Amino acid sequence: MQDCIASRDDIKRIFADLIIAAGDTTLVLLSLYSAGRDETNFHSPEEFLPQRWIRNNDQSCSFSPFKSHASLPFAIGSRSCIGRKIAQNQMHTLLAMVLKKYRLSVLNEQEIFPELKMITVPNEKLRLSLKKL
Repeated sequence: MQDCIASRDDIKRIFADLIIAAGDTTLVLLSLYSAGRDETNFHSPEEFLPQRWIRNNDQSCSFSPFKSHASLPFAIGSRSCIGRKIAQNQMHTLLAMVLKKYRLSVLNEQEIFPELKMITVPNEKLRLSLKKL
């Protein structure tokens, strides 16, 4: 049971200056919508920049993708998703197979905007066309 409890150092590393005393009943929530649009987390957050997700350890690269804790779709630590690598490999493989065999285009005539509900969702269905190459 002891390894399931985060150490004081882990808490300081994640929350920096925020300290929550033991026994507090403070509810801590994270808005992924807000975190994803915060310029302190992402360079030009409102722009579509797919290269921001490319992992590059080259320090000479002028493009700084994002702060490492700004996006945690699989969580972190001892309770992180055990299927992360499988999910990522499946997504990469599926995308590569689709783009190798089909031309993908968007059929929506108007721009699609995000709506903030319990999670961020598009304001209308994304309609795609797949044409065999």
